Amino acid sequence: MTSRERDWVLTGVAATGFLLLSWTAHRYWDEFFYLYSSTTFTPRELMRLDVTADLFPQGYFSGKIGHVVLLRMVAGIVGTGQGALLVLEALYALLMLATAAAALGVYRELLDEPEARRAALVLLFLPVTQYLSYKLLSEVPSLLLATLGSWAFLRTVRARTWRGERLLLVATTLGLGVGMLCRATVVLGFAGLVLGLLAAGDPRFRPREVLGRATLVGAGALALHAGVLHYLGGSELRVLLLADAVAASTKLFERATALALFLGAFAAVVPFAIGRPRPPMLRLAWVWLAATMLPNLVGHEPRYYAPAILPLAIVAATGLGRIVARVPGRRRALAWGVGLTALALVDRAAVIPFMPSELDQASLVDLVGHLAEQHPSATIIVPWASDYSFLRSVFPHARVRLAMSAMPNSRYTAQGRWGEMPPGDQAWAGPARYIGAMPALDRSSGPLYYVGWTYNPVMLRVRGLLRDVGVHLLDDPRRIGWHDHLTGSWIWADPRLALQSIGGEGQYEVFRIVPRRQSPDRTSITSASATTKARSPARGSIVARPVKLPNAGRTAIRSLRRKQGRRSR
Repeated sequence: MTSRERDWVLTGVAATGFLLLSWTAHRYWDEFFYLYSSTTFTPRELMRLDVTADLFPQGYFSGKIGHVVLLRMVAGIVGTGQGALLVLEALYALLMLATAAAALGVYRELLDEPEARRAALVLLFLPVTQYLSYKLLSEVPSLLLATLGSWAFLRTVRARTWRGERLLLVATTLGLGVGMLCRATVVLGFAGLVLGLLAAGDPRFRPREVLGRATLVGAGALALHAGVLHYLGGSELRVLLLADAVAASTKLFERATALALFLGAFAAVVPFAIGRPRPPMLRLAWVWLAATMLPNLVGHEPRYYAPAILPLAIVAATGLGRIVARVPGRRRALAWGVGLTALALVDRAAVIPFMPSELDQASLVDLVGHLAEQHPSATIIVPWASDYSFLRSVFPHARVRLAMSAMPNSRYTAQGRWGEMPPGDQAWAGPARYIGAMPALDRSSGPLYYVGWTYNPVMLRVRGLLRDVGVHLLDDPRRIGWHDHLTGSWIWADPRLALQSIGGEGQYEVFRIVPRRQSPDRTSITSASATTKARSPARGSIVARPVKLPNAGRTAIRSLRRKQGRRSR
């Protein structure tokens, strides 16, 4: 096998390992806000909702309109439904692979070939890279476009003609400008690279030329970003308001957690890159990393650090290399590969499960799919907007309705009042698909099912981890103030309705909604031992959870498939 063939084999193995390792059914709530909104509204309509809707902060779509347009274009080709969703997720995983390939191009402009390859491999298995894979988040296309733009910017140094240099500068401007339209904060990565080039002292990158080109590119990208926003009815001000709202709402604990998750297991090797020797490109990487990370310390999620994964990969690869430097020469490459594999596996097992997420795609598809199959005329009502967005995208022909309300126990308190969502938010959900009061519920075709979940699954994993080591600080979620998502609808508290617990799947629970004047039907999708009794909540009260025995959800699905029903006790 030739050296070139061996490189291709190793590349294929790394890419396959990344795709297998990074898959997860746990999704982030933003993903399906984007997807549902992009297929339901035009970009101009979303810009108007940015102002009129209270469900998301002002500037929510203005800061990512390019990403929304991309989703709209792809969904226009592949359609909607489960198959289309899988195609979209696979596309976004491939975009992350393309980002690693573009990063390799960046590294080759800065480092020797072996160092560039090692840095690209590290980038592929960083925790944030694994987390973003398959996710329909704005960081994915923005990171790819900005990385391509940075690569073009570095190539201007080697341009042989003025025409070639101008074309590369145009490519840089387009990559950075369109990347900012997908997510405005991606510009931090390019700014950090420029600062790193100025601090490196490498004779290839003369400070005056670097600064002049960067100023030209930055002005062009900003003009492109502002021009498109203005054309669609948005503004830069909304993007700034969104950033300010995020920074103002973040707690110190959230910031520390986000930073720890961003570094993951690679925090163990980064310190080894601090000491000497400190060649120019390592100095560049440290300045690049610091400049990109510092503004994001005000954020509360590890994905905000996405632009910093390029310099982090250089630093981590250097640290790992120094650790294995004591291994004999012939075994050093093997030791480096084993070390990277170990770090990636540790992150996959111990870091990725604690990354922000709330929606279990596999369980929700399985559960609602069987409900729709057994009862085609059923109305499936959800109290949470992310579940609604997901189900409207995956089951476009099912009778999925949103009943989210501003209630005493709900996190949704739009306009400081209780009751139905205001008109702007109802317009987002679709007025005909929003159930905010009894008349709308009465018009819905039966049977009526209420599908939801309690507490954030990541927080429940943290509680389980603490319990395993004998710490019980999080044993009472209500005392701590966790949000019970099941209570986020008027249906949960209305005394005219009885909610009969009939099973569940994964984190989700299913209830049959029946008026109190009627006796609940004997239909059930769970075994008799799966739950204790039907729920009958009173207004404003917090009722006890059904006690679920092991595998209750799986029993529910098996019961659906057999078309059998038993009364829950």
